[in-house]
Amino acid sequence: MIFLIFIILSKVDSFLFMLKDKDFNIIWGLLEQPLMVIDKDGRIILWSKGCARELGYESEEVAGKKKWHFIFEKETDLVKIVAELNPIVDQSWQVNLLRKRKDSFLASLHIRAVTFSDQEVYFLVYLSNITQAKGVNKELQEAKVLAKQKTLAYQRAQELLIQKEKLLISNMTEMKKLYRQVKESESELKIKAKQLEEKVKELNRFNKLMVGRELKMVELKDKIQSLKNKQ
Repeated sequence: MIFLIFIILSKVDSFLFMLKDKDFNIIWGLLEQPLMVIDKDGRIILWSKGCARELGYESEEVAGKKKWHFIFEKETDLVKIVAELNPIVDQSWQVNLLRKRKDSFLASLHIRAVTFSDQEVYFLVYLSNITQAKGVNKELQEAKVLAKQKTLAYQRAQELLIQKEKLLISNMTEMKKLYRQVKESESELKIKAKQLEEKVKELNRFNKLMVGRELKMVELKDKIQSLKNKQ
């Protein structure tokens, strides 16, 4: 729609002649898009219904009567834009605009130069309220940050899980090693117990043998004493 309006305007021989056309002014005033036309001095020439809706001023209050300075909340934004106005400008800015009731909103302001056959230069200005879009964008950015935080937390949890898994595997390996050592020690103890048992048996046999020898020695001493007594 905006491009179509630009094409129509660029085909007109004299913009001032077109302004005298009552039907054209009526049609422009009914446009729902927030559109205005300003001259090189910033004077408002045309003011659409969309501009009245967004800014609160009716066409009769501003068209042909006021420069567009009053719609800017900050003079620095106006100065910056005016410095860029030239016969070939086709550019957008994000600025805070001021409504009639003195509240402001964030807008995208696109300005495109229109040069007519009579070499007069005017500027087609299209404004778009992007406050809600900015809010949505902010929420989107916050959602992205939150998603990133959750992703990092998930990755951290995964890392911790892997570390615990490795630690568990290491502990299990150590436990298996200790179990093998216990089993080996148990086998060694059984062998040593058996060896000890054999030694105990051998000691018992030796004790029996020694006791038998002692008894025989006592018996022999008794016989020798008995023979001595008979003599």
